[in-house]
Amino acid sequence: VALEGASFSECTADIDGGGMYVRKGGDVALESARFVECTSGSQAALYIDAVERLALTNSQFVDNIASQTPAALFFTSSVATSGSLLRNTTFFGNSAPGNITILAASPLTWDCPLGYWMPNVGQLFGDLSGCNRLCAEGHYGNASDHFTSDCSGPCWLGHFCPEGSVLPRKCPAGTHMPNRRAANVSDCFPCAPGQYQPESGQEECLPCAAGSFSPNVGSAACEACPKGGVCEDAGAASRLVWQPCPAGSFNPNRGSSSSAACELCPIGTASAAPGAEGSETCSPCDPGHFAATPGLSKCERCFAGSYQNDMGATGCRDCKKGSYCEPGASRPLPCEGGSYSDKTDLSAASQCTPAAPGHIAARGSTEQTACGAGSFARGTRNEVCELCVEGSYQGATGASECTDADPGHFATTGATQQTPCAKGSYAATAGLSKCERCEPGTTSGVGSSACSECAAGTYAANPGQGQCVPCPYPLGSERGAVICSFCQKDFYLLQSADPIEIFSSPTDYCKPCPPSAECSDNTALATIGVPAGYWRASPSSAVLTACRDFGGDRAGEARCAGNERGAKQASRRLEEAGSDEYCAPGFTGPECQLCAAENHYLVDGDECKECAPRGAAAGRIAGIVLGLCVACGLTVWAYSMTAWRKKTFIGPLLRFADRSVKYYVGGGMTAKVKILFGFYQISTVLSSTYSARLPDKYTGWTDKLANAISIDWSGFILPEQCLGYGERLVVSALSPVVLIALLMGTGIALRLHVWRTASPRPKLWAEAALGLLDLTPAGLVLIFCFVPSISASIFRSWSCQAYTISPPNEPLEQVSYMRQDASVECGTDKHESITGLAIGFIVLWPAGSLVLFTSLLIACSKPLRAKSPNALTKATAFLHREYEKTWYWWEAVELARKLVLTGFVLLIPEKNAFLRLVVATLVCSCYAVVLAVVRPYKRVEDDVLAVATSLALLLLFLGTNWTTIFLGIEERSGTDDADAVLGFGSLNGIVDTMIVLVVFALVFFLIGAVVAARRVAKIPKFRLVSTTQPPELSIVLGLTWHLFNSHIWSTGQDAVKVIKGELQQLLPGIKIFLDVDDLEDIGALEEYIRRSQVILFFLSKGYFRSKNCLREIRSSLEMDKPIVLVQEADPAKGGATLQALRDECPEDLQPDIFEKGWTHTIYMRVEEYQRVSLKTIVEAVLLCSPNYVNQSSLQLCVPGEPESQPLAFAKDTMLWASPANAGAQVLAEEIATTFAGLIVSTAEAPGPATHMLLYLNEDSFVSDERLAEQVKQARKDKLKIVMAHENDPDLGGCLFSKFFETTPQELIAGGLYKDLARSCFAGRHREVSLALLAKSLGATSVKSSADLRSSISESVSVPQRAASSRIGVRRTSKTLASTSGRSSAAAEHV
Repeated sequence: VALEGASFSECTADIDGGGMYVRKGGDVALESARFVECTSGSQAALYIDAVERLALTNSQFVDNIASQTPAALFFTSSVATSGSLLRNTTFFGNSAPGNITILAASPLTWDCPLGYWMPNVGQLFGDLSGCNRLCAEGHYGNASDHFTSDCSGPCWLGHFCPEGSVLPRKCPAGTHMPNRRAANVSDCFPCAPGQYQPESGQEECLPCAAGSFSPNVGSAACEACPKGGVCEDAGAASRLVWQPCPAGSFNPNRGSSSSAACELCPIGTASAAPGAEGSETCSPCDPGHFAATPGLSKCERCFAGSYQNDMGATGCRDCKKGSYCEPGASRPLPCEGGSYSDKTDLSAASQCTPAAPGHIAARGSTEQTACGAGSFARGTRNEVCELCVEGSYQGATGASECTDADPGHFATTGATQQTPCAKGSYAATAGLSKCERCEPGTTSGVGSSACSECAAGTYAANPGQGQCVPCPYPLGSERGAVICSFCQKDFYLLQSADPIEIFSSPTDYCKPCPPSAECSDNTALATIGVPAGYWRASPSSAVLTACRDFGGDRAGEARCAGNERGAKQASRRLEEAGSDEYCAPGFTGPECQLCAAENHYLVDGDECKECAPRGAAAGRIAGIVLGLCVACGLTVWAYSMTAWRKKTFIGPLLRFADRSVKYYVGGGMTAKVKILFGFYQISTVLSSTYSARLPDKYTGWTDKLANAISIDWSGFILPEQCLGYGERLVVSALSPVVLIALLMGTGIALRLHVWRTASPRPKLWAEAALGLLDLTPAGLVLIFCFVPSISASIFRSWSCQAYTISPPNEPLEQVSYMRQDASVECGTDKHESITGLAIGFIVLWPAGSLVLFTSLLIACSKPLRAKSPNALTKATAFLHREYEKTWYWWEAVELARKLVLTGFVLLIPEKNAFLRLVVATLVCSCYAVVLAVVRPYKRVEDDVLAVATSLALLLLFLGTNWTTIFLGIEERSGTDDADAVLGFGSLNGIVDTMIVLVVFALVFFLIGAVVAARRVAKIPKFRLVSTTQPPELSIVLGLTWHLFNSHIWSTGQDAVKVIKGELQQLLPGIKIFLDVDDLEDIGALEEYIRRSQVILFFLSKGYFRSKNCLREIRSSLEMDKPIVLVQEADPAKGGATLQALRDECPEDLQPDIFEKGWTHTIYMRVEEYQRVSLKTIVEAVLLCSPNYVNQSSLQLCVPGEPESQPLAFAKDTMLWASPANAGAQVLAEEIATTFAGLIVSTAEAPGPATHMLLYLNEDSFVSDERLAEQVKQARKDKLKIVMAHENDPDLGGCLFSKFFETTPQELIAGGLYKDLARSCFAGRHREVSLALLAKSLGATSVKSSADLRSSISESVSVPQRAASSRIGVRRTSKTLASTSGRSSAAAEHV
């Protein structure tokens, strides 16, 4: 029976087993059973009888009742074994007679905790909860099935077992247990004195060893014998066995068992106490004592004549010289003062030797010392010498007396000799102790008895000076002076003051003579000498201005006479600013640049002439202008005559002009000229606009260049001084306006002249507007050229030359005159009238031109952004053509920059002229940075050049800053401080450095521009041959795509996808419609066609059978769209002949597609040939765009393409074209005609040929059997074979696969076709085929026409050598004629 979790509750039985009855069964197993309140009429709630085994686990018997015992469980076994088990079962509240709960007639083993037991048979009473009986004392239980109180057995030896012990416990250390069944720890026997036991659980104790003892009962260890002695007996039970170490020894260790353990005190120490425990009891010997042997109990004293000053000494030292040592001395005692000793064995002071007379001996001396010079000593036992008194001296040693000083000398206390009086002092009598000082203004030499006066230029301000001091720089003085009070030569006195103040601050009053001035001794500011060629605005100013030559040779010296030094020095008076004191007769004004006489002007800088009548001058200028207009008109008319280019005299000039225009346009020179012209316009106004005073070697040529383009027509009428600046300004500002107006009027007149004869006539205003636009480019060019110079002339109304009239180191005060008219003083009413006129012209020119440019560019904004040019954008191309479309408005920014730098800065007052340079420097810096970031130009070299000129201008303005600072320092300080501050000694050094840096920057960036242009030129993009620049894409306003790709998916999708990708790479910006990318609604195909400029028909099989393709075709024809036909010729890709494709086309569409002359090309997949097809497509697209609609053709190229490379054969190259190879001779001669240096041989054998041409067409190896043998022989002779595969059907072209059928198998197996055969195509692809064949033959690029002529000359000499070897070699007359007559232009074309 096996039950788990069974519950027997409130069960009743009349006889045994109130809950369960089992009899004569096998094994019974109850797990987690519950017997609750079961009632039995006889015995037990659970009655088990005569079963084999019982297992009762985790069960409960609660409140069960039986009439007979037991109440809960009755058990008997039929096998009477011990296999029955009772585990974790409780019995509570069960009731039966005698309170018997369990009756086991057979063994029933309880599963008890360790240390417990339960009986396995018999009766058990009351409540039970597991095992409740402990193992008996003296026993232990280490199992769970004990059923007697002995449990596992008696306790072990050396151990004890309390009641319920699981295992025996060890007796503690210091005890032992010789018996079994010990019940408690108190039963363990303690060890007797003299014994010990260090371990627990032992049967016996151990005796103490020698060197130790155990005085107590129960010792776990013996005590070691104490330090300082020994214990020699074993098993000692008392400390009395310890014996101390004798004096002079010690024992630091415990447990010693022998006297040998006592250690002796080392030498130099002693110990008086016995039983010492450590070496610290061995005390070191005191000074004066020693211990020479170990183990001493007392140290010995040092003997007389010796000492010892150290502790722990092992011996004594000999006494020192100059000392004595008593017995037991710890140090030598010095001999008393006045005595000495050189011995080492003295024992008393009386043994020291007394010092002899005239000598001394200090305390502890080893010898006596003679008194030194300047001292003496009397008698014996002297310890110190006495010094000689004042006025006496002693030069010898050991003297007893001192000598008095001689007259003219002095002696101090302890002097060894007499001293002569120093400079600036004297002594009149002998025996003095000091000398008297000289009076101020005098001095004396060594040993003098009197003083002399100071020389001129020196002074002695204090008494007793040893010498007269030179006057402080830069002062001077008279003889016998006590102070310096005037300025020396090359200096001047700034202002009068007290001599003491001048002396105390000489550099505040004496200033260096201004540059180029003359200053003698005692010169004042008002008496400075001004040499010829210089002028100053006032005698109170220290600034001298060099008079300019104004074109003459040393004219400044002639006009500016200067002043004469000396004549006016005594009675100099200060002059007003602008004084004529320094001018030669007949000249006046600042720098003497005005003629004193009325109606006269300055000629060559030093001569005055009378002004001519104004009427004659005006007539002269009118004639000049008219002549120039006529000359320009004739030049334009002559250039327009195309037929004249063949004339003898004028033809070369016109052709040269054509070439110049070609190179000018091709090189994009407009942008470069504008950049350099702008740089020139700004760089030439440094002196006039920024008041920069630069050397003549710079301003000379810049002024000439500035005057060359200055639009000051008044200079042709009258010289500048003959006409007021206001009148000159009117002429300069209005004359270009009149010229431009005449130009515009001419354009309108020409248009109206044509309009009168036109039929029908267009609207008059529209024709007039076109006439205005015709000459708008010329007008914009004139404005571009004139506006900076005219604006500068206008703003120069505020340009004034300032001259300093205030003394140095005082607030700056200046007087200013107009630079353009020195007769007008700035700030006066006359000057105000000129500036008022200039304000009006600012509105006309600087502001007006900027507004005009900006307005025109704004009007062009929309068509330019849409790439749809119109008449206005073409007329104003001068303003935006060189710039990227994003930055089309940059010309207005450039104009604003030039106006600011050449004119607007002049609005800053002259007194703040340096601020103009600061503004210009900031503008140049910012503009250079913006240029470098934005890069607005189309050409990269233009961007580089623009940045270079901006940086060069920045360097120029920085250099001008330096020169202005340099001159300012010189003028304000009047010294050479500028050299110390800036590191430049002269103005020329700054200017030269500036020029070198500018030239270096320009050269560096120009080289960079060239390199950048060459790199850009190598990028594979479509370029115009005429300009080498990418073409400008444009599109008709309202359209979206430049090209529409019409194709059929099955045979054309891959090809048109490649066409679109390649075109977008080679022509950036092109917009191409492709259905996979752009198709949104198939129903809007017609709308897509309408929004496209050119339609591409990709002709392949099935194209004309597609409904959508036909929709595209019909829409294109109905909308009259330009068409490009691209044919797929490869049958494997869906291609066919043009006729086969036409046959597929509906008949009504064939004439409009195939007979209208639309551009046609074949689609190629090899890159070199494919680009030819793409060029054909691009040319058609460009010719339909607004920019090129008036042209009939466009030559395009791609950098690096074979057909554009000038190829020639530099080495001897002979090409053999076998007569057995039909067509080879014609192709070989075609190659030789195209490329110089190739020789063609048509002999029967190759001879000296370097290459063999194998021409492959449908007749190869078929028409002549000799060809196969010749190829075999050539391969055997290792003659290089170049194969040409003809693809033109008219010339026998076929698929390459056919050659595997016609070529002998021996050649195929030998690897004939392992090398690539060059394809030969007809039409525009022919040039590529010839170029690739030439390269295979060894042709290389020719860099110049000279190289080409060299190749031609070499090729002509080769036939002569071939003829001498009698080989059948010939070159056709056509080839010779072509090579001998080829020019550099032809080479460029190749």
